[in-house]
Amino acid sequence: MSDFICACPLPTAIPTITNVTCKESFGLVGKFALQQLNQPFTDITDEAEWTTAIAATDVTKIALTPLTLDSQEIPASTPITVGGDDNSTFDGAPIIVGETSVTATFIIRDLPISAYKQLKAYICEVSRTGIYLLGNKFVISSADDSAIKISSIFIGTPLLGGRTDTNNYPITITFPAGWWENAKVTPTPSFNPMDLVA
Repeated sequence: MSDFICACPLPTAIPTITNVTCKESFGLVGKFALQQLNQPFTDITDEAEWTTAIAATDVTKIALTPLTLDSQEIPASTPITVGGDDNSTFDGAPIIVGETSVTATFIIRDLPISAYKQLKAYICEVSRTGIYLLGNKFVISSADDSAIKISSIFIGTPLLGGRTDTNNYPITITFPAGWWENAKVTPTPSFNPMDLVA
């Protein structure tokens, strides 16, 4: 998805941009859920489906972060360019050829070592595992209500806070370029995903 391929010739008319009457706004991501890819929910707003998947022992199994996430930073992607303000392009303008991947960062405070080891196991699961981002009354998933593909996940050893801070475990998750194109934000009015527990 990182490469931009434009149709040639372009359509006669420029693309339509639909008027927006309602903004799509949501809060912080406070947990994430991990699941094998291509396991869509029948109804992602149904708490019973989540409970069943959390208890599952097959490919539909969902694993949750055991504590809330803090220090969320999910940056925007940036363009991959050729040239710019030099002689490599005719008028000095950069040519956009793609888009960067996105690396999100979080911390989990005071995580027990046993849970750290369980999360660390997902470094080796990345080829078949995706992620749901959970917050107060919303879920971010793929468009088909399955887990979002990720390129990598890492949990590091903690920054030990001693007497003045918590012990902070860093988590980084890399999403492939263009990941938001296939994302979906779903309100969950009947339950709060932040209340889900394994």
